[in-house]
Amino acid sequence: MNRSTLKRISRHTENLLIEWLKGLVSEEEADQVTLDNLKELIPKEYHFHYKESMILAPNSPKWIRKQLKKLVSADPSIDIESVTLEQLQWQTMKNNHTLL
Repeated sequence: MNRSTLKRISRHTENLLIEWLKGLVSEEEADQVTLDNLKELIPKEYHFHYKESMILAPNSPKWIRKQLKKLVSADPSIDIESVTLEQLQWQTMKNNHTLL
């Protein structure tokens, strides 16, 4: 994967995180969510324990970036900016249906 693709993935990761956070809070608080205060608002822990192993928490920056990389590796012609969180979650559920 080349550098420009990785930059696009990182930028889109931030946009998806902002979208996710805005969906969790009220409209008044959603207006205050920006790139500047994003790191202060997201959870600090990116992993959780499941059946004696550590798993990357969904909707963490690292998880989103990893899922976007998987999508681009599977289909390099995909438009990164058009991918939504729902698509990433669906893809994960499809691949890891045992995690339910």
